[in-house]
Amino acid sequence: VIACGVIVTAREIPCHIDEDVYGEKFSKCFHFFDEKLSFNKAEQLCQNLAGSLVSLRNKAEGQFVYWLAYEKFKSTDYWIGGRKSESGDHWQWNDGVNITYTDWASGFPTQRSSLVCIAARVEDGKWIEAPCDDAKTFICQSAADNGERLKPTSDSMTFLFGLAGE
Repeated sequence: VIACGVIVTAREIPCHIDEDVYGEKFSKCFHFFDEKLSFNKAEQLCQNLAGSLVSLRNKAEGQFVYWLAYEKFKSTDYWIGGRKSESGDHWQWNDGVNITYTDWASGFPTQRSSLVCIAARVEDGKWIEAPCDDAKTFICQSAADNGERLKPTSDSMTFLFGLAGE
């Protein structure tokens, strides 16, 4: 039996914004934006919040973010922080690190040169290519704060998601 669950807690979280979701297993804070922006504008907004578009480095992190995105966005694809390299011969995260873990949808990636940014489908979390100018919802990530910790408001919740066997 595989058990997945959500724990709602009012403990202090090491995130800068009360509405952030703290991924304890990943030492990251995630912020989900309903506003639809282009890839570059979304990345800029994330940087203004001392973060970046989310980079999914392994299956556990991908599943964690997918589950939360499904709950938050319901019916819209969302930007993650991956794109083709400038040379166009490989994929990398916005921080320049080559993408090694992937979760492409069937038929992706394509070889179409106009599709250079990565989005995830809300229905299954699988990755697709999309034109960077498309407006999509998005997820920012930032490092967990080791300094002052902010308490969530009564309206916010901290989600801790445990994946059995990982």
